Amino acid sequence: VIYYMNTSLKATVDRKNDMSRRTQLLFVIAPTLGLAIFVNPGVKMHLGIPAWICNVLWAFATYLEAISVVPQLMVMKHISDSVGFFERKSTADYVFALGITRFLACASWIIQPSTFGYVIAVTMAGRLWAFCTLVAEIVQTFILADFCYYYVK
Repeated sequence: VIYYMNTSLKATVDRKNDMSRRTQLLFVIAPTLGLAIFVNPGVKMHLGIPAWICNVLWAFATYLEAISVVPQLMVMKHISDSVGFFERKSTADYVFALGITRFLACASWIIQPSTFGYVIAVTMAGRLWAFCTLVAEIVQTFILADFCYYYVK
């Protein structure tokens, strides 16, 4: 995907409206990586450094996924100002499907008593990683729920 973006799709980059790589690093990647490193330090540390690295990478991916759709929605809003919000039907369908999957994943986290009970127990024990992961799921669900509302409307 990255190769395709840097070769075939390079002409579609809008330098005026797209985020620069420095901005992406500063406002998206650095905060999510910092949160993953500092909130997850004690997770499975008794299993060694490789387990800790895997957990930090998992948390980083979860936090990054929670906010990664925001730039795409901003681009879609920018396009909507000039050609209509759902003029790009395939993109709108994709984001709607993404919103439904995020809603179901978040519902799964909350509905399953064992998972939700575990999150509450771990959070009450002073470990924030489980709570932050659940909040990341909920934040992404609400971001996409707004889009889904306008898609159905």
